[in-house]
Amino acid sequence: MPKSNAQDDLGFLGGVTATVVLTPSGFTAHLSTGEVLKNPDLVALADMLVAAGLTAQALRMPDWREGDHALLTGQKIALVQRMRHGSLGPGR
Repeated sequence: MPKSNAQDDLGFLGGVTATVVLTPSGFTAHLSTGEVLKNPDLVALADMLVAAGLTAQALRMPDWREGDHALLTGQKIALVQRMRHGSLGPGR
Protein backbone atom coordinates (compact mmCIF):
# COMPACT_ATOMS: atom_id res chain seq x y z
CA MET A 1 0.00 0.00 0.00
CA PRO A 2 1.51 3.39 -0.96
CA LYS A 3 2.37 5.87 1.75
CA SER A 4 0.32 9.05 1.85
CA ASN A 5 1.87 12.51 2.10
CA ALA A 6 5.29 11.17 1.04
CA GLN A 7 5.76 9.44 4.39
CA ASP A 8 8.65 7.03 4.63
CA ASP A 9 8.61 3.63 6.33
CA LEU A 10 9.09 5.20 9.76
CA GLY A 11 5.91 7.24 9.36
CA PHE A 12 7.23 10.77 9.14
CA LEU A 13 7.95 13.21 6.37
CA GLY A 14 11.41 13.45 4.89
CA GLY A 15 13.08 11.64 7.77
CA VAL A 16 12.68 14.67 10.05
CA THR A 17 12.75 13.78 13.73
CA ALA A 18 12.21 15.81 16.88
CA THR A 19 13.89 15.40 20.25
CA VAL A 20 11.62 16.72 22.97
CA VAL A 21 13.09 17.78 26.32
CA LEU A 22 11.91 19.47 29.49
CA THR A 23 13.42 22.89 30.17
CA PRO A 24 12.95 25.42 32.99
CA SER A 25 10.62 27.42 30.72
CA GLY A 26 8.53 24.45 29.55
CA PHE A 27 9.05 22.03 26.68
CA THR A 28 11.45 22.27 23.76
CA ALA A 29 11.53 20.26 20.55
CA HIS A 30 14.80 20.17 18.61
CA LEU A 31 14.01 19.17 15.03
CA SER A 32 16.64 17.38 12.96
CA THR A 33 16.36 20.26 10.48
CA GLY A 34 17.84 22.58 13.10
CA GLU A 35 14.54 24.28 13.90
CA VAL A 36 13.62 24.64 17.57
CA LEU A 37 10.02 24.76 18.81
CA LYS A 38 9.26 25.91 22.37
CA ASN A 39 6.08 26.08 24.39
CA PRO A 40 5.28 25.96 28.10
CA ASP A 41 2.18 23.88 27.24
CA LEU A 42 2.86 20.29 26.16
CA VAL A 43 -0.43 19.99 24.25
CA ALA A 44 0.34 23.17 22.31
CA LEU A 45 3.82 21.84 21.50
CA ALA A 46 2.27 18.59 20.22
CA ASP A 47 -0.01 20.63 17.95
CA MET A 48 2.99 22.63 16.71
CA LEU A 49 4.83 19.40 15.87
CA VAL A 50 1.83 18.01 13.97
CA ALA A 51 1.51 21.33 12.10
CA ALA A 52 5.19 20.99 11.15
CA GLY A 53 4.37 17.62 9.54
CA LEU A 54 5.74 15.29 12.20
CA THR A 55 4.02 12.21 13.55
CA ALA A 56 4.36 10.51 16.91
CA GLN A 57 6.77 8.01 15.32
CA ALA A 58 9.18 10.87 14.61
CA LEU A 59 9.62 11.71 18.30
CA ARG A 60 12.75 11.05 20.27
CA MET A 61 12.78 11.66 24.01
CA PRO A 62 15.68 11.24 26.42
CA ASP A 63 15.48 8.41 28.90
CA TRP A 64 15.20 9.27 32.61
CA ARG A 65 18.81 8.11 33.04
CA GLU A 66 19.95 10.97 30.82
CA GLY A 67 19.14 13.61 33.41
CA ASP A 68 16.60 16.15 34.53
CA HIS A 69 15.67 17.20 31.00
CA ALA A 70 13.76 13.94 30.39
CA LEU A 71 9.97 14.12 30.27
CA LEU A 72 8.01 12.22 32.88
CA THR A 73 6.23 9.07 31.70
CA GLY A 74 2.81 10.73 31.84
CA GLN A 75 4.10 13.67 29.81
CA LYS A 76 5.47 11.32 27.16
CA ILE A 77 2.14 9.50 26.94
CA ALA A 78 0.21 12.78 26.70
CA LEU A 79 2.49 14.08 23.93
CA VAL A 80 2.28 10.91 21.83
CA GLN A 81 -1.50 10.62 22.28
CA ARG A 82 -2.09 14.25 21.33
CA MET A 83 0.09 13.88 18.24
CA ARG A 84 -1.69 10.69 17.20
CA HIS A 85 -5.05 12.38 17.71
CA GLY A 86 -3.94 15.54 15.93
CA SER A 87 -2.44 13.73 12.96
CA LEU A 88 -5.81 12.15 12.16
CA GLY A 89 -6.92 15.43 10.65
CA PRO A 90 -10.29 17.20 10.73
CA GLY A 91 -13.30 15.25 11.89
CA ARG A 92 -11.26 12.89 14.06
